[in-house]
Amino acid sequence: MHSTPASAIRLRPEQFRRRARLNGLETDTALAAHIGINRSTLFRMLNGDAAPGEKFMAQVLAAFPGLKFEDIFEVVESDAA
Repeated sequence: MHSTPASAIRLRPEQFRRRARLNGLETDTALAAHIGINRSTLFRMLNGDAAPGEKFMAQVLAAFPGLKFEDIFEVVESDAA
C-alpha cells in the first residue's frame, strides 16, 4: 500500500515581498492595508508562524490581479501525519 505524505500550503515570503515592491508597496503596513488584513497577520504569514488559510490566499490573489497561486504560494510536505 502506498501512502501519500501530508501536504501543506506555504507562503513564499521573498517572492511575495518582491511582488509587493513592484506594486509600490514598500512597507508591511502598506502591504497589509492593500490586502485588507491586519499587519500582525501579515507578519505571522511572512515569518512562517501561521499557515495561509483560504481567506488569506483569496485576499492576496484578489489584491494582485494577474498573480498566480504558484507565484507566491507553494505546496510542501507537512510535518502533520
